[in-house]
Amino acid sequence: MRGVAIHYAGFNVEGDPAAVMRSIQRTHMEQRGWWDLAYSACVALDGTVLEGRGLLVKTGANGTNASNRDYLAICLLIGPDQTPTTAMVEAVRELIGVVQHYQPGATEIIGHRDIKATSCPGDDAYDLVRRGAFQPDAIDMPAPETLQERVEAVEMDVAALYAEI
Repeated sequence: MRGVAIHYAGFNVEGDPAAVMRSIQRTHMEQRGWWDLAYSACVALDGTVLEGRGLLVKTGANGTNASNRDYLAICLLIGPDQTPTTAMVEAVRELIGVVQHYQPGATEIIGHRDIKATSCPGDDAYDLVRRGAFQPDAIDMPAPETLQERVEAVEMDVAALYAEI
């Protein structure tokens, strides 16, 4: 095993992560004819980790038999208009740390687009992959701020300015 491929759901995720994952599983099984959910695990915005096929079973999400053999698949439960949160990034780091504990040679962390022509895992998540933010020891690399966090920061700056007047 060479490492982990980071994926995303590909649609904006709202609601209960377990229900979303079951929906993805149904799609994989009923529409695509696969025997199970293709991902090894999924991670929600709040950092909840949900087991997919598991870390000991070959994934089905990477696009080829070779890439499925070489990389586990972790799916971020986000879509193109959603940014990974710090909790999500930290959960992925911990999960990859577990993978690397049991598979010391699994050192590569790549985006799905590195092995298949796709936009997955989205631009924000792929930027994090490229920056090394998902490395288990990357404690100084938080996820980019969400739009809500940016708005709140600007509101606090404006309030501070008015307080000085």
